[in-house]
Amino acid sequence: MASFASAQSGRSPQGRPGGGGNTPQSATRGQSTVSGRVVSEETGEPVRAARVRISARNGSGPAGATVTNDRGEFRFDNLAAGEYYVIATPRDAAMVGAATFGVPLPTGDPQADDAAFEAARRENNNGSSAATVSVDGTSDATVEILLARQQQKGGRISGRITYEDGKPAANAQVTFLNRKEIGGRMIGPTKLSVQTDKQGFYQIGGVPPGDYIVSARLQETVFIDKQGRTYGGLVILTYYPSATSWLTATPVNVVVDQQTSDVNITLVKRSNHTISGSLISRGSSRPLANIHVRLRNRDDLDLPFSTGADDRF
Repeated sequence: MASFASAQSGRSPQGRPGGGGNTPQSATRGQSTVSGRVVSEETGEPVRAARVRISARNGSGPAGATVTNDRGEFRFDNLAAGEYYVIATPRDAAMVGAATFGVPLPTGDPQADDAAFEAARRENNNGSSAATVSVDGTSDATVEILLARQQQKGGRISGRITYEDGKPAANAQVTFLNRKEIGGRMIGPTKLSVQTDKQGFYQIGGVPPGDYIVSARLQETVFIDKQGRTYGGLVILTYYPSATSWLTATPVNVVVDQQTSDVNITLVKRSNHTISGSLISRGSSRPLANIHVRLRNRDDLDLPFSTGADDRF
């Protein structure tokens, strides 16, 4: 198990890593950059496509996420002064719930906070490693994170997601729901997910034993506004092997210490319709902007939308 790594201040490396890291959002916008590499503790080789997140150590302020490029590099720009946790997770590690890593609330005691953070990381048990870094809002810092070999308990699932014409579906989200925990339209607590690579392949380890409903979800963006919100995107959701409802999906059985291969999904495009409207406050009758709107059908399809600068969605 890797411990906290140290960071060095200085000039950041030239060139931005691939993966398009999300610029952290903060009320206080700085000019610092945190960059670095994720390498294997076992081999010393760079780890490509590792998921990297950054969050403020004091529990407030900026947070962002990205993936490493082929050289294991990552980068976060526009950071305000402060101390940060940088968390790296292997590409094929299961993302629990909403793919979040819970950071304990700070107590004001740095040693106690670090101990609580490390305990939470171990409990998360997805092979992640972390580093701490400090910047003053103008300087840059670099950090190297060592990923230890995962000791996962559970089974492994692998497969490929493709379009109907056989082309790979890159960056599709593949989700695994424990079938016994699905009650009506309510999803149980065991919800794991990974993303496909450029060729549409995915692999996930540490899956608890049981029967799972496996789905692939991909949103084709039509338009992105200045705030990064998507509009007019067609969300394609298909269940293994090519079902449009989880009720007709074929469950996948997972056994501890066994590999289940070729869990392949062919994405099925359905008729695309448009629903539009406006949101008005019941009390003041004023339009409501920047509100998330969700559309759910009886087959579990959950589509998030956001209103724009006005009240339209």
